[in-house]
Amino acid sequence: MQSHIKILTVNLRVELSKKLLDNISESQYTITMVDSLYAQSTTNMLEKYNVVLVQTDNDQYSADRLSSFCTSNPFIEIIGVQSSSDETQHSFIQAGLFDLITESCSQDELTMVLLKAAKAQKSKSELSVLKQFVAMNYGFDNLVGDSKQVKILRDKMQKVSPTDISVLITGPSGSGKSLAAKIIHHHSYRRKKQFVVLDTVSTPTPIFDEILFGDGTAQNLSLLEKADRGTLFIKDIHLLSLTTQQKLTQFMHTNRLEHSANGKTLSVRFLSTSNHNLQNLVNSGAFEKELYHLLSEVSISIPALRDRLDDIESLSEYFIRNISHATNRPMFSFSRTALELLYSHHWSENIRELENIIKRAATLCRTSQIEESDILFIESANRSSSTSRFTVDMSADQGNGILDEGQRSLIVKTLNDNNWNFTQTAQELGIGRTTLWRKVKKYNLKKESTELV
Repeated sequence: MQSHIKILTVNLRVELSKKLLDNISESQYTITMVDSLYAQSTTNMLEKYNVVLVQTDNDQYSADRLSSFCTSNPFIEIIGVQSSSDETQHSFIQAGLFDLITESCSQDELTMVLLKAAKAQKSKSELSVLKQFVAMNYGFDNLVGDSKQVKILRDKMQKVSPTDISVLITGPSGSGKSLAAKIIHHHSYRRKKQFVVLDTVSTPTPIFDEILFGDGTAQNLSLLEKADRGTLFIKDIHLLSLTTQQKLTQFMHTNRLEHSANGKTLSVRFLSTSNHNLQNLVNSGAFEKELYHLLSEVSISIPALRDRLDDIESLSEYFIRNISHATNRPMFSFSRTALELLYSHHWSENIRELENIIKRAATLCRTSQIEESDILFIESANRSSSTSRFTVDMSADQGNGILDEGQRSLIVKTLNDNNWNFTQTAQELGIGRTTLWRKVKKYNLKKESTELV
């Protein structure tokens, strides 16, 4: 069913508008008449229209002037209207007009031109939305950060993306390996074809082979067949069974499936990820050596967040900008103490953990600035800090008594040892800066205190 088409007519005489548009269904078209294409009132309403009909028999709407307008408004199709056909038609098409018609054109001819123009306009808009989506989600700038490690990573990805080379992406969980794979695909020559994903974590091991290689029936295409001329992305490649690894090795050598009746050769680019050291798995016999070399023609390592702390601020701002946009809230800012708290965290869960913390902070924040009190870390109850020097439970406030006094003395000693550096003290105590400051306030501690345990 044809969607509703909104038409703007410019400088058309009322009689001509009636003659051209009298028989057009109001349920299918909305027609608005204006006197000038360049008036501010017209400019304000242009984005609501699909097609513009403009009289071109005057200098005001010459090919040269309309060329500038077409350039400034690429998502509106312009149709010129002339009293009669002449030799200027080619110049208007070159200027960017979709088509040129005469006042004597039939109703059927006009309808056909309008439908084609509306279809072209819709395609342009959809393509623009797609390009914006890709740019926002899969641009190299989505690898946020200014640290040396991230700059090296972006440079390497830009070099390998346009090729067909197999890429193994390694790094700890939550560091952004899947995003890197999507960026590589969307900047490759295969981006118009499928990006097929095999998630080995969520896929039951017994059906790996059936999903990956298929069963030979046309009704059940394998992932390899779906990825033909596109990209197959295997997440957590180390979870493939040795049998599946052997079959995949054979496929990568021949580019053909064993059950393929027609012997069709497939063209598949392989991207894979792992948070394990595959070379160690090869040495222990848990991973096929040949497959490892086939999948890692180029290896890319995503650094852990704790190894790129310089990127904390830019990553936090990136996440909060996305959250503000998604929730239609004003842009947040971060207080310096809130950022210091983020810098001091141990980041065992990497970027995924940071994103979740920022989402939580945005939910809790009641102003335009995220404060230290808005940032909450959810940590495992049995996690032990490698830098912790004490056994007193610091996770909750104690009542009056020996434990309460033990906390107080321990905090004072650690603060004095670190010259009252809150960040270093909190790290050594294995607590957040917010918790430390709350306890300092509770015990009314001051820098001149020299109490010892």
